[in-house]
Amino acid sequence: MNKKGQLITFDFSTSIILLIMFTIIIVSVIIFSQKLDETKYYEFELEYVFDNFENNLKYADPINNIAFISNYRIDEDKLKNFANQVTDIDSYVLGTISNSTDSSHGIGLDENAYDTCLYFRDENGFIEIEGKKALGELKNGDTCHMYFDSGDNPCENYKQATSFIKPVLLDKHNVAENKIIQMNLVVCKI
Repeated sequence: MNKKGQLITFDFSTSIILLIMFTIIIVSVIIFSQKLDETKYYEFELEYVFDNFENNLKYADPINNIAFISNYRIDEDKLKNFANQVTDIDSYVLGTISNSTDSSHGIGLDENAYDTCLYFRDENGFIEIEGKKALGELKNGDTCHMYFDSGDNPCENYKQATSFIKPVLLDKHNVAENKIIQMNLVVCKI
């Protein structure tokens, strides 16, 4: 009778240990599979797009006076300079900017494989910059402005589109006229 009790206790404890191990394996597989799914969809760190854009503008030639964004603040005059001087903003958002003194870096995206559109919105809709609703040039030769002006999607013929939104202060150099707006970046994968 003593052996029978020991046998039941041994079977019970073995069952509990196996149940715990099985539960640990199942939970680990579920957690691991979720992490794998996340890495399939993103080729780069999304949160770095705006930071990289701001960083690359810092390294642009200071004579051009185009570094319009700093710490969530958009300088309206410098934004107009940027709109007048830069047609294709891909290199500022994705690629590498170099000059004689310093150089900046991209975020790991090939600017030949992606197109970028930049636009701003407020409570009334698009904010035009030098007569354009959006800045940027697509690989087919069209401008982002053409698509946004006609209400079309600039990324319709691309494999993938990602949109980024950042609230910023539009500094009009007059406190009474300053306002919060949305800075939008659309990245189209070729």
